[in-house]
Amino acid sequence: MESKESEPTALMMSEFLVLVSADTLTVDSAEQALKLSAQILEYEPENKLIKEYRTTLRDFIEHEMYESKVNDLSDEDSEDSKEEDDDDSNDDEADSDDGDGRSGGYSSSLKVNLRK
Repeated sequence: MESKESEPTALMMSEFLVLVSADTLTVDSAEQALKLSAQILEYEPENKLIKEYRTTLRDFIEHEMYESKVNDLSDEDSEDSKEEDDDDSNDDEADSDDGDGRSGGYSSSLKVNLRK
């Protein structure tokens, strides 16, 4: 028969396994699993599996946080770049309209020089 001490461990271990074996591990579920693993280690300080999972969960969380920051920066750069491109395209349209109906992107004085 199981001792009363192992009952909470068994329940925590079940919950832990549900979290880490989900189809998609999220940062939130990894953090919950990490907390549960600490509680499990209070009852079973030599649990090798839990210790290995803790390392992996920390690495996973760190990686996901890094990726999130990189994506956020990339999104900001994309938005800034798009705004700059919009500004540049407006400038190009203004430069290419020289009043003679032709648009070649050259200034009027350059066209005159090319004709000579």
